[in-house]
Amino acid sequence: MKPARAALTPGSVCQRLPNRRHSTRVDGDGSWLEFYISFGKGVFNSLKSLELVQETVPVGRFADPLSLLPLFHGLLSRMSAAPDPLLAACLLEAQQLVLTLTRPRDPRPGLSPVTVRACELLEKDSGRELPLPMVAERLCVGYETLRKQFQREMHLSLEEYRQSRRMTTAQMMLLEGEPVKAVAKALGYSDACAFSKQFKRFCGSSPSVYAQSLLQKP
Repeated sequence: MKPARAALTPGSVCQRLPNRRHSTRVDGDGSWLEFYISFGKGVFNSLKSLELVQETVPVGRFADPLSLLPLFHGLLSRMSAAPDPLLAACLLEAQQLVLTLTRPRDPRPGLSPVTVRACELLEKDSGRELPLPMVAERLCVGYETLRKQFQREMHLSLEEYRQSRRMTTAQMMLLEGEPVKAVAKALGYSDACAFSKQFKRFCGSSPSVYAQSLLQKP
């Protein structure tokens, strides 16, 4: 089979997929910036099972690459300076950045702009620090209007959607090897027991069993 090739330009996003050989040919004077985020194969498999990444698009493009510079520089700075107890928060930030770069530009066709924006706010609020009425306030709509519209379009309540994204974040953190207590704390749970009960209701197994089952997959 002839290897696939893709020309890289400013804003290119490359996925180095597991079990695939890659090579990069560089033409030019080297005056560019390159950022690299690496997750384990187990995390990739989990993201794939949740349909959060696409193997069929190994090379994509971000429309506004300059807007990414402060995000990458900020992440690098925080990871370099963070003490060990705060690295879990950096992991969450890195995962969110990767999903932002690799997801389709219009991941929710047919949804109103208000609902799309509400989804984005709830996805970032994994620690449940933002009261739901405040979400409506930030979107300049009434809370009841937002609540009914979101339920109608998403077939989930605002809190149910936030909880589903919270559990997805938990899955990724566990697959990165984060202890259950650290995941619970990062996601705003009062203790590991409360987190484990919620995780088991959502995923069907305890956090430790879930992580082991995926890490053992070839």
